[in-house]
Amino acid sequence: MTDCSHCPVGDSAICAGLSAEALECLGHLGRKQKVRRGQTLVWEGDEALVVANVISGILKLSISTADGREQIVGVVFPSDFIGRPFGKESPHSVTALTDAELCVFTRSAFDGFARQHPDLQNRLLMRTLTELDRARHWMLLLGKKTASERCIAYEKPTRCLSKKKQHLSFCMDRFEYPNVVGEIPRVLTSWHQAKKRCEEQGKRLCTEAEYNFACEGPVALPYVYGYERDPQTCAIDKPYRYPDHSKQMHTYDECLTDEWCKAELGRLDQREPIGQRKTCVSWAGLFDLNGNVNEWVEIPKEKPPNRSGLKGGWWGPVRGRCRPTVTFHK
Repeated sequence: MTDCSHCPVGDSAICAGLSAEALECLGHLGRKQKVRRGQTLVWEGDEALVVANVISGILKLSISTADGREQIVGVVFPSDFIGRPFGKESPHSVTALTDAELCVFTRSAFDGFARQHPDLQNRLLMRTLTELDRARHWMLLLGKKTASERCIAYEKPTRCLSKKKQHLSFCMDRFEYPNVVGEIPRVLTSWHQAKKRCEEQGKRLCTEAEYNFACEGPVALPYVYGYERDPQTCAIDKPYRYPDHSKQMHTYDECLTDEWCKAELGRLDQREPIGQRKTCVSWAGLFDLNGNVNEWVEIPKEKPPNRSGLKGGWWGPVRGRCRPTVTFHK
């Protein structure tokens, strides 16, 4: 039971506008609950057992992607409403970003109360429509912007959050494979094929940490050239060309002997010759670690199929930075 008459967010919460009698009835159904920072109140995909008003603190709404990453899809503040009334499953997890206090109701009790109070149902509908309009607005903004516009610059200097430093000593080819200035870098090559080609030359794939250091240097630059994204410096942010998914592309050598694959590669291809961008050079004198084509690396201590990663990005409007590693391509 909770006393709604002294609620600090009562004027702006979902229950605002209810009569004193209705608030008293709602108070008998709810309870206050404190949530510690990092504690998850609701898990994505679980049965939706509770709903709640946020009294204090901040919480995040998140969804897990197929490759195991967490995507934050919303942040809720005091007076916001969380949970899925009239629903069976929660579409996202709800986790406290700070210590928080909530007014919690069982979903079944809240649903029953809402059915008896049309004004509350109307407020729920209006909030839902407002959130839908906001989501559509963000979809429009993101759809209109390129990758560079979404995150064009980083705060400097870079701050290292770890107190431990790792000593690295290694040699690395100055250019993209096949490490010959003027040639076109190789694509459509699997991790196993890349690993074998390196070993045949008495070399090996770089580790993820080695690539990071060669690219960002001791000061941990987000791009080889600094803190602000620049498609004039490296081969990034070229217009995206949608691939034809009616057939699967072959690996590189086989693709060049197949009429359809060779034509499709030619249509999509925006690679530049190795060493052409003399501005796209890291602190260590290595070319094209951002953009042009992806680079395979090995992720130590991981077992197959999770020991492979792609670094650096390619010519399109993608990450094109030093630190990100794509692990869902095998």
